[in-house]
Amino acid sequence: MLITAFIGWSGCGKTTLVLKVIAELRKRGYRVGAAKFTHHDVRLDTPGTDSARMRQAGAEQVLLRGPEESALFLDTLEVSEDGFRNLFTGYDVVIVEGLRADWPVTFEIASGANAYSRLKCSPSELCGLLTDEATVREEAESDGVAVYPRTDAMPVVERLVELINAL
Repeated sequence: MLITAFIGWSGCGKTTLVLKVIAELRKRGYRVGAAKFTHHDVRLDTPGTDSARMRQAGAEQVLLRGPEESALFLDTLEVSEDGFRNLFTGYDVVIVEGLRADWPVTFEIASGANAYSRLKCSPSELCGLLTDEATVREEAESDGVAVYPRTDAMPVVERLVELINAL
């Protein structure tokens, strides 16, 4: 399984790009898992429901299954390569959006003329940088970073397919 992260500042186009990458990988027959990390407070379960009460009683994981959707509630998740491998067993690739960590494959999306100086990762940690800014492209390429167009998912998908097939 390949675990790849897409990171960048809010509003840079992470989700738009990730949706295109997921759709193309699925079209090519790959099993794709996804994890979205946010700094916003998120409440997924409704207080007082049976599933919420099970969690309050001490269950560390609760699976809520409905006729069309299911949700697995976890009190904790080991945010590591091993934790994701355990959670997404059987997948070809897991796309992680919004969490900067020591992922083996990280793409950063950068917008704005001074974006290179505000990267969340050091250039040596990146598998690729996605930008449409000429100055950012030049700076990244001079540091040996692979640069892709910010809104074009296809070159990124091709790189991911190479990495998946090399496993």
